[in-house]
Amino acid sequence: MSLNRRFLLCGLILPLILSGCSGKFSKYNYTSYKKLKEPPKVSKLHPTPLIKGVNFLVDLEVVGKYLVFVDMKAENAVKIFDINSHKVLASFGKKGQGPGEFVGSPSIIRDPQNENNLWLYDLSARSLKKFNLNEIIKGRVEPEAIVKFKENFPLELTFTPDQKILGLSLHPKKRILIYDMSGNVIGGIGKIPFKLKDERFALVHSLGFHGNIVYREKTGEIYVATRYGSIVEKYDLQ
Repeated sequence: MSLNRRFLLCGLILPLILSGCSGKFSKYNYTSYKKLKEPPKVSKLHPTPLIKGVNFLVDLEVVGKYLVFVDMKAENAVKIFDINSHKVLASFGKKGQGPGEFVGSPSIIRDPQNENNLWLYDLSARSLKKFNLNEIIKGRVEPEAIVKFKENFPLELTFTPDQKILGLSLHPKKRILIYDMSGNVIGGIGKIPFKLKDERFALVHSLGFHGNIVYREKTGEIYVATRYGSIVEKYDLQ
């Protein structure tokens, strides 16, 4: 096929693809959200690298005086970094289903009651594991507690001070699932901010509502920042 004929064929096919995609997305009407505004000025930063040898950083959190991060492509996924000495003090989390292992890359959740503890949520295994940082640095990586979610597994998690687990879900009428510390659903609030038109909510589109969840203790408000869009959702727990 000649080059001119290829360009002509692409010119005919591309509008059809775009029109099909726009038709599908036009069926979703988004409600109850605020679109983020771009800042008036963006400054370029020139950071100094502190950690070397990171392959694929997928999560990080400041826990006490340590920086905990998850390297998706490292042999030991979870690493404990001392903020003052700039050294990696410990690492653990091989692939597997053992107590100190993870099926997928875990996400980090701080413990609201103890800064020496951290929780690691393995979405692939639907399990939440509690670890003590001091014990990990000593080489003991056995979890102090394990929570297994029995239904409606959450995507992302956070805690309330009274030891309830808030889980971000894709349930159309239970956007935030509330669990007890045994992994049982005890409630649900909110709904995904969209309306369907003559079509089921496809899995590929559901990724647009996967994001990060934050609980504000002072007001009892829950904020959700979607990962692939400019939507911020707010829900009231109280």
